[in-house]
Formats: sequence, C-alpha cells, structure tokens
Amino acid sequence: MPDSLIELIWDCTEFDRFSRPNSNEVLNRIQNIREITGNKKIVNEKKR
Repeated sequence: MPDSLIELIWDCTEFDRFSRPNSNEVLNRIQNIREITGNKKIVNEKKR
C-alpha cells in the first residue's frame, strides 16, 4: 500500500473522528487502519 494512500485514509478517519466523536464504527476503523499501517502516525497522536 503506497504511503500516499495511507495518508489519505488517515486524513479521512481523523476528520470522521472529530466530526462524529461518538461513532464506535469510526473509532474501530481508525484502530484497524493503525494496525494495518503499523501505527505510522502515532507521533501525531501524542502531540494532542
């Protein structure tokens, strides 16, 4: 999977999480993507 596609998926899930923070479906999707991508952007999470 190309990095640019991973970035795009992350951008979409980040937007969904802040738009609908109570959606378990979105949170589960984010977790699945983190597992698939090996937590590439975990650094950004620590900044918040």
